Amino acid sequence: MLPIPGINGTFNTFREVLNPLAWIDPYGLDWNYRLRDAATGQVYYHGRASDNDTLEGVASRHGGTVGSDGARMRSGGQDVIEQVTSKGTATDVARGIEQGGIVDGGTKTGTRSCNGVAGKARGNKIAGSSNPKKASAHKKAADAHLSALGHTSATQLPTLATHTRQ
Repeated sequence: MLPIPGINGTFNTFREVLNPLAWIDPYGLDWNYRLRDAATGQVYYHGRASDNDTLEGVASRHGGTVGSDGARMRSGGQDVIEQVTSKGTATDVARGIEQGGIVDGGTKTGTRSCNGVAGKARGNKIAGSSNPKKASAHKKAADAHLSALGHTSATQLPTLATHTRQ
């Protein structure tokens, strides 16, 4: 949204962007998380969420995604959602971290159109950076972020907060 002239010489402080496909949110309203099987410790999903979302909200949403292997995020403390970047992480960084987690962690199980391998829900179906024109910018931003933290891979990020579905 941009300031534009309003009625009586005042300013209307918001309007729609001119090209929503080319303009981005300069404030980066994202954060990253991973889903882990509590019994095995294996990370099986990497994702990102809006700053408006919570660990509980994301966990609940993933609990409703069900495949031949059950819910993406099971209840009863069987799975844990772990926040790995803080809210306000730049969008390019968050997309790159998600993509890096998927690639480095080996969690991609298929594509959205086929719902993964044998209809399984417990794994990534899409790439975190699915736009080839932007993928290199996402990777570069994520690599710089990881390097500043002393890491070489998204899978090395420490857990900032956790939640389990009851």
